[in-house]
Amino acid sequence: MPNSVRGQNQQVQVIEITAKKYEYSVSPIYVKLGAKVQLKISASDHDHGFKIGIVPDGSAPSETPGLVFTSEQDCWLLKKGETTSPEFFAQTPGS
Repeated sequence: MPNSVRGQNQQVQVIEITAKKYEYSVSPIYVKLGAKVQLKISASDHDHGFKIGIVPDGSAPSETPGLVFTSEQDCWLLKKGETTSPEFFAQTPGS
């Protein structure tokens, strides 16, 4: 984990989301800079793939990542009826 997010407020902000074809129950999602966030995502209609870009929209891929995930994984399979819980730190402002 990069030094810029170590020592930040470690309280986890939990956001529950339901995914279904072309939409999420909560959209957009806002988090504070330095926050540790856990998404609890479940698919209501069928299995889905899920990925979050680590750099803010409009940034070059080589720029400092805006999000740092607690696992090496950057995409997930959302199985219908099951909860998937990716966690990340928000380390730079962006959308």
